[in-house]
Amino acid sequence: MVAILRLRLLLPALLGLAASSASDVLVLKDGKTIEGEVAPKDGAYEVKTKFGTLSVDKADVVKIVAGPDAMAAEAGTLRATARSMIDAAASVSDPALQSRKLGAAVEILEKALEIVTEARAIFKGDAHAHLDKTAAELMREIRETRDRIPAGSSSPAAPPPHAPKPPAPTPAPTPAGEPLGGDLLAPPSPPSALSVIQPPQRVENAQEGENLKILACTGGQARPQNRAPLWRGPWSGDAQLWWTGGGPGDTLTLRFRSDEAGPKTLVLGLIKSFDYAIITVAVNGRPAAAAIDCFAPEVVPSSVELPVELEEGHNELTLRITGANPASRGTMVGLDYVAVRPADPGALAAGAVPAVPAIDDSPAGKLLAEAKDLAGRKRPADAIKSLERLFKEHPGTPAAAAALPLFNELPHPDGRLVCGFDTPKDLAAWSVYRRRLLTFELVADPKQVKEGTGAARATAARDVDHTTGALVLQMETFDESRFRGVSIWIFQAQPSPGRLELAFIRGKQEALPWISEDGDSELGACLYWATPLNFVGWRKFKIAATQFQQRGAGGVSGKIAWRDVGALVIYDAARKGMDVVLDSLRFIESEH
Repeated sequence: MVAILRLRLLLPALLGLAASSASDVLVLKDGKTIEGEVAPKDGAYEVKTKFGTLSVDKADVVKIVAGPDAMAAEAGTLRATARSMIDAAASVSDPALQSRKLGAAVEILEKALEIVTEARAIFKGDAHAHLDKTAAELMREIRETRDRIPAGSSSPAAPPPHAPKPPAPTPAPTPAGEPLGGDLLAPPSPPSALSVIQPPQRVENAQEGENLKILACTGGQARPQNRAPLWRGPWSGDAQLWWTGGGPGDTLTLRFRSDEAGPKTLVLGLIKSFDYAIITVAVNGRPAAAAIDCFAPEVVPSSVELPVELEEGHNELTLRITGANPASRGTMVGLDYVAVRPADPGALAAGAVPAVPAIDDSPAGKLLAEAKDLAGRKRPADAIKSLERLFKEHPGTPAAAAALPLFNELPHPDGRLVCGFDTPKDLAAWSVYRRRLLTFELVADPKQVKEGTGAARATAARDVDHTTGALVLQMETFDESRFRGVSIWIFQAQPSPGRLELAFIRGKQEALPWISEDGDSELGACLYWATPLNFVGWRKFKIAATQFQQRGAGGVSGKIAWRDVGALVIYDAARKGMDVVLDSLRFIESEH
């Protein structure tokens, strides 16, 4: 009976009736694949291979993929879609919109590359060598598209760093005259269509990052991302939690479990790439690690072990973006897994979490140490000079991120810092009135940052409808007895036709007090100062309180005094358009 079954399998080959090129591939739980025409039948699949018809239990099948031509066609459709998005981005003048379009195109191209590389891993041999060429073309297109993304934008995930591996040699054909199939009573050789695919590897006791519950995300979005076949592995579970769109100051808080309370070692599996961020880590609100640089020239997995104190059951892990390596092109984060392990006896003393390690002795770290020393010796002006040098020469470093709070707290000759425009949180303090007419976004390009680690770009188009857009900052307290004036840095790449106005108004008003109900170009019931935008480059404006003028609003509440102030408005009072970068808004105040 066994011999008959073997003969049944080999008979088509013996008669030269081998099946035509396969149209489907079954991927089995043991990692093998079977290529052929697949048809479901009860609890199994019947697969017509060139060696005969096989019956495979459905329980043994992980998935069914299309044949190489169908997979290549799917990738081609995605590629065409991405190309149309790239063409559309070329006609867009807004850098933010252009960045979004190009970023989406990169993600689509990467999906196409995943399909092609998966197809090549399954379909080996010279007959499918064209897939190698397609993969190489896609990698080039991904790289070229990423290069077109405007500087300062958060770019999508890094492209695969390696070229596809060469296909396995095609088995030599059977020499003429040699009996096909050999001894029919001998165990038949497995069909050449069976190839081994490595199953996903998992770290022992790992809680996969892509499966963790997201408790909070202050900027961007976090979602699962599968590992592309050409990215270096292994990744636990072949996927990561991919956090994109975040910037310095943003946090991502996740929930993980511990079977028991007490001192533990928390292992974080982190993916590194050439556009990933520098992060800090906190567990249950307590610092657990100093800055971790997630930059690498290529996509690689990594891990870090942290001594922590955990609660039984639910615990919270918070990742905070503090900046980026100068060589990095973005601020993304990839979490592969977390794993709770027994504590290292020497890592924790009396169950206490160790202090966050100090900044290293890099040039940036030395400048930070110098600034701290100067501040401690009551030399704030010199400390500020050291910090400004640090921000200029080493932007995006852990030292720069750690220096920002000190910079903001030091007494400054230009006054008390009200808004540094350094982080998304700084920008979130402002309300954007008529957002469709005014864009307000964080700038991290060192060329457009005067102080600290960031600035804010405000762009308003010419307003012909009397619906002026504005930025509004509500102030919890305003001490008119100490207020002596305002200091602010303003940058322009080219002159703007508008007129920028700073106007102090009453706080927490339901509507801005425009002179006309339809939203005239000027505010009423305010104390204002204005300047034409007829300059190029950086300019610091120091405006004394006496330079602010009163403007009333007939029927709206008349004039106001400094004691009435509760909010500050910045807008284009001429309605002719502006494109400015704002940095370091300060109030000049008396000491008493």
